[in-house]
Amino acid sequence: MNPSSPRDRCSGLVALAAVVVGLFPSAPHAENERSGALAEAVQSHRAQAAYGAALDSARVQFDVLRADSSSAAWELADAERLLDTLGKAAALPAADQRELAVADSLEPVVMTLYEEGHYAEAADVVRNQIEIYGRHLGKDGIDRCRCHLNLGPILNQISPSAAADSAQREALACHTRLLGPDHPDVATALNNYGSFLQAAGDFERSELALRESLARLRAVYGEEHIWVAATLNNLAAVQQDQGRLAEAEVAFRDAVAVLRVLLAPDHPYLATSINNLGRLLTWVGQYEEAEVLLREALEMRRSALGEDHPRVGTSQRDLAHLLQETERNEEAETLLRASLAALE
Repeated sequence: MNPSSPRDRCSGLVALAAVVVGLFPSAPHAENERSGALAEAVQSHRAQAAYGAALDSARVQFDVLRADSSSAAWELADAERLLDTLGKAAALPAADQRELAVADSLEPVVMTLYEEGHYAEAADVVRNQIEIYGRHLGKDGIDRCRCHLNLGPILNQISPSAAADSAQREALACHTRLLGPDHPDVATALNNYGSFLQAAGDFERSELALRESLARLRAVYGEEHIWVAATLNNLAAVQQDQGRLAEAEVAFRDAVAVLRVLLAPDHPYLATSINNLGRLLTWVGQYEEAEVLLREALEMRRSALGEDHPRVGTSQRDLAHLLQETERNEEAETLLRASLAALE
């Protein structure tokens, strides 16, 4: 088996990250819960073109954050930036507000298309968002910038092309410019760009970007956070590509350990991390543990995604390779046929 064969990456969509991360605050308390409910209200109002109501909820959210001594400076800056965005939106003509609301309502669509593997369709939706946000909120607005952060990983799943490179660079540049270098979204942009460089075969620069992302994320969130685990997963993939298998195993194990604490037992992110570790252990000949992990990942993906999903096909292919290595060819052949059907 080839150690540099394609792996699943956890380079993520910002929209997806916000949903997942929001479920697991590191120190939940009443103020955080209230702020989270207000953030949901803001998004709901935006999707309905009720920008005045969204602005009212955002003002209350800002007051809650400002009264909370645990709020970070970047969280307060984000809240102020949101107030400015919603103020601009509320001042638009009604027809423009309705069009802006279309863009605001598309994040769940992007997430669904991405998770189902419909990357070209997801990219088209994000490009539509970018065009709408640029026209109504300005080309240097944060909403348009965050769309680039989503577009890069989507295009990277299609192929590590010049378009993917451009989107990743734009996301990193605009987030650094608008938010400052210490904002966690800049670390996310570095993580995504590192994954792009890995897919493009530039392992040295990829590792530098991922290590920088990991350091920044740990500084903001600590060790037990989903984006810390995702970046560990991506760093392990780069180390594996360079043949540094012992280092890769440690990083993959650390990622799995964090995600088992944070996520539901059948969560796709956890399945990805477990599958990656199982694939590596197959390569180094630790077949018994590898088989347990690969079968676990396959059942998790079947439960969460359905039998015909491409990631189920990936798990079937990886388990089949292990079975071939251990001379169980009949079951391997069955899995490979199913994998080919799912990956078509």
